[in-house]
Amino acid sequence: MKKLTLIILTLIVSEVCFSYTWENFGPIGIKANKLCLLDDSEFNYAVICVDSGFYFTSNTWMPVWEYYEFPITSAAPLNEDNILVIAGNGSYSDGIYNFNLLTHEFEVIDYCMNPKFIIKGGSDSRYFVGHESGLLESVDGITWTANSNFDSMSCIDMTSYFDSEYLALATNTSTNNIYFSEDDGTNWTQIQSDFQISELLLGWNGWLAGICSENTSYCGFYTRNGIQWENEFYSDKINTLGSDNTGTPFIGWYDALFEDKGIARYKFNNLNPGLMFLNEGLPNLNINDIPMPFKYFGGNIIFCCTDQGVFYCNDYAVGINSIKSDNNHVTLFPNPIYNNQFLNVKVRVNHYLNHILIYSQKGILVKKIELNTSQKESTTIIINDLKKGIYYIKIISSNETWSQKLIKL
Repeated sequence: MKKLTLIILTLIVSEVCFSYTWENFGPIGIKANKLCLLDDSEFNYAVICVDSGFYFTSNTWMPVWEYYEFPITSAAPLNEDNILVIAGNGSYSDGIYNFNLLTHEFEVIDYCMNPKFIIKGGSDSRYFVGHESGLLESVDGITWTANSNFDSMSCIDMTSYFDSEYLALATNTSTNNIYFSEDDGTNWTQIQSDFQISELLLGWNGWLAGICSENTSYCGFYTRNGIQWENEFYSDKINTLGSDNTGTPFIGWYDALFEDKGIARYKFNNLNPGLMFLNEGLPNLNINDIPMPFKYFGGNIIFCCTDQGVFYCNDYAVGINSIKSDNNHVTLFPNPIYNNQFLNVKVRVNHYLNHILIYSQKGILVKKIELNTSQKESTTIIINDLKKGIYYIKIISSNETWSQKLIKL
């Protein structure tokens, strides 16, 4: 069973670098349509979808890519020896398949026409597949049932967030096409809109964003504020939406070679909102996909698919969140800490705390604590479930990130 060794490197680089670089993550020169990062606490795999088939690696630290001439459009993790894939473009072979990593054989699990996505919900309790006539769901990835709420609807995109039961679903209707669930898909609420949202992004507290890519005056990036969509900026040729593993939104454009749009992150800041482009070093600025990041991953990292391959960047963090490891800004008390003691975390700046991540010495994420946005500057947490040892705590606020060492005795 393979561990996510790349975590360690990412943690180190994101703490010390002050510029950004793009590195190749897959076969050079391919037109990458989609990257699926499939991980669990015990494994990490990657799938790159291309027009004629897909590439697979079981080692994301030093990937060795194997090519399979079986066109798929997306993939999801099933277990250590199997992954789920969807395939089809309108034929009777369209549907959900199991791909055995040991035998390299495909087995059809269920049929559906023109499947658009397959995801595993953030709480890891359900799988979902959207297709041209509805939504399929499963608790084990093997037995699938249709969700009657979406009969005869074409479901085009779905998003979830790590360890939460929030889900958002997009259909292909021209208005009012978004549905939101707070209980992992058991109940759905329709969200009103005057235009079609084509791709979605969920944040840690149910925050929702989307892009409108239709060729109208609505084209652009939107966030959900209460009961309304709020436009952050208008732009044509906007193509895809994704995030790094801290939830920071990234936007990609297509046909951007002569307009220098490419890929950019969006900074939410009342004083200075806007885009920060990360185009330098990318050999191609047609951004086809910005995938969901690995769940069990340390540090800041963003991946993107282009017409000339897949690339990642893990040293841009200072440009988005100032990484600080200064005892004058962060206080952990008591440190060292014993069992049955409360750990007080205080940040001496005027920011609301979003969440706290705790990593082992090997860079493995061992605990994630979501914080209410009303918790400002300080909070108290319990870490009795952690073993004795040295840990690294990352405190993430609305626009800054701090890192501090913790010793448990």
